[in-house]
Amino acid sequence: MEMKLKTLIFLFIGISFNFFSAVANQHTQDRKVWNPSLWVNDFIQEAKLEDLEDQAGGRYPESFKWILEKTIGWIPEKSLGQESRCSQRFGAFYEKLLKSELPSNKKRYLEDFLKTCSPVESNNNPWTVLKNISQIHDFPQEKGYRRVTLHFPGGIKTQALLGLKDNKKRDWIVIRPGIFASTNEIIAEKYLLILLYELSPFNVIYLESSTSSDHLFHNKKVFLGGAKEAFENIYLIKELRSHPFFSKLINKIHLFGMSLGGNGVLLASLINAENHYSFFEKTLLFCPLIDLKTTYQQSLSPSLWNLIKDLWSAQRFTYILSQRQAFPMGFWQGIFNLTPRNITGYYELVKRDYTIEPTLYKGFGEKYYSGDFEKDVDFFKKIKVLPDHFYLWATKTDVLVPTTLNYDFLKPLESEKQFFFLFDKGNHCSFLYAYNLEFLKSLILGILE
Repeated sequence: MEMKLKTLIFLFIGISFNFFSAVANQHTQDRKVWNPSLWVNDFIQEAKLEDLEDQAGGRYPESFKWILEKTIGWIPEKSLGQESRCSQRFGAFYEKLLKSELPSNKKRYLEDFLKTCSPVESNNNPWTVLKNISQIHDFPQEKGYRRVTLHFPGGIKTQALLGLKDNKKRDWIVIRPGIFASTNEIIAEKYLLILLYELSPFNVIYLESSTSSDHLFHNKKVFLGGAKEAFENIYLIKELRSHPFFSKLINKIHLFGMSLGGNGVLLASLINAENHYSFFEKTLLFCPLIDLKTTYQQSLSPSLWNLIKDLWSAQRFTYILSQRQAFPMGFWQGIFNLTPRNITGYYELVKRDYTIEPTLYKGFGEKYYSGDFEKDVDFFKKIKVLPDHFYLWATKTDVLVPTTLNYDFLKPLESEKQFFFLFDKGNHCSFLYAYNLEFLKSLILGILE
């Protein structure tokens, strides 16, 4: 009896030692991943404290965010594991998607699944939009997040949020969000990082939009999607693949674009296909802005809705327009004429500032840069065949990026190697809250893993 007791005690001590050693080893590995001496170089550096501050004064007022959180704020992860309509079938749905190679087969599985299961959480599209911008979620270092600064050719500084789980080799996702999106004020895009990083096996790098107030402040030059972001996407991937530390952590790379960010991702996917998919593997677009020029120009015409969008844009654009003295008209003149003065002034600056350092696109992007912004953003009109492993999803209701100008233009080019889908619920990328989080996780992991 005494011998058995000693054996059990030694067994317990041995198991405990192995467990705590594994925990300590994992903690050491995590710290090793974030040792700056291993990964900082001329291209990627830790963000400075002043870069994290709202130096342009272009972010939402803290009072506005406080009101949203206190009145309708919610924590997306709390919906995980909760009983919902046919949630017991999400696992089988994910397995089916995972086993299928062709995007067209994955699309068929989704269509069949939605015929018998409705993973809808809200039928109220305006309410869904409000809930989408009132998510309560942080991105602390404890979860593997770090804010970094990327230094592109031509002196362009782009802020990014890097999410690394450990020092294992994994698939990575490069994320380009929509207009005004910043790494220091992530609002509507929070669920993307929850899905693509925290609930997934991937590492991520989330880049700010070229239209964010932080990007405008740091660069004193304006951009609007298109070639600049496309070239940055590919340049970044090349830098990661050749990086002495990060290259050891990369298996496959996928590119994700949302709204305005989808414009540059689309162009990058065409360049990638022309280069035999040597840069990244899959492309996933949420409600992408395809016809940037026409969609944007529609926002310049006098109307009450365009004036409302212009007032929403004012806080982001005021700094750069004031610095460059580029307001096309006075404030009250714009109000009385229902004419967007911030959007108009910004668009004129985009055309005037449109120059890209050749080093940024050397060897892969020369044919897509002419120096004429309005000519270059029409690149999509020349598309005859879409890239392989190309996924484009949108919502039937979209007040910012009309499907008739964007989704519908590329839909006729869909083949078995692409997966286009229009979701019934949600409004302009607000998939979360419209649809169950577990369902979205099963769907996205099923196509990207």
